[in-house]
Amino acid sequence: MTPYYEKVYALHNFDFNAHKHVKTVTLLNFLQDISTCHYNAVVGGNAENAVWVIVEWDVHFRAPITKVQTLTVKTKPTYFRKFIAYRAYEIVDESGVVVVTAVSKWAYINYETRKQMVIPKTLYEVFDVPENADKPLKLEHMDFKIELIEPMSFRSCFSDIDINQHVNNVSYLRWGIDSLPYEFIAKSSPKRLQVYYKKEIFINDVVRVLTDLMEKETRQMIQNSNSEECVKIRMLWK
Repeated sequence: MTPYYEKVYALHNFDFNAHKHVKTVTLLNFLQDISTCHYNAVVGGNAENAVWVIVEWDVHFRAPITKVQTLTVKTKPTYFRKFIAYRAYEIVDESGVVVVTAVSKWAYINYETRKQMVIPKTLYEVFDVPENADKPLKLEHMDFKIELIEPMSFRSCFSDIDINQHVNNVSYLRWGIDSLPYEFIAKSSPKRLQVYYKKEIFINDVVRVLTDLMEKETRQMIQNSNSEECVKIRMLWK
């Protein structure tokens, strides 16, 4: 069985929102960071012109995090096939409670052409992922549509762009959360987060966040300036 890779992350006061709950974007940043750290620790970096891009997140928030502490984040790849890979995650608090579990889906592509590349067989071996591993379940409930009703607009700026020269994956979640009414956020905490990335957004693009707000669920679509669907976000709340 593939062992987990672990890394300890420290929370600070600035990682908490006005309601003294850790920010969702902070936790997603930890998950994204440990994915890269694990890969670099084992492989030492991507092959020339190869890069991993995130396709999906499915995150479950199991218990609240309401105080400054250190968190142990764990990850391991669970599935490789053609150009697609899946990872599993756990976040454990100082008391040993699993507060977050997650699964992510990634694509292995050529950095310059953005075309899909076959995952090298050597990666199956170094990460101990069997070729006959069971494929994780498909992300559900993400085929929704949203009518264009008073969208929130943002401009992608320098602080949104990461080392891959496109909008960082976590920036989309921040835009989505910032588009929700304060009255809703004030009385709600996240239970589950699903994100589907379809198209990249680059610097100085004007994006629109379309939101369908329900009592315990939010569905959002992020479009670029050409009205193309780029990212979908679905959150369940409690």
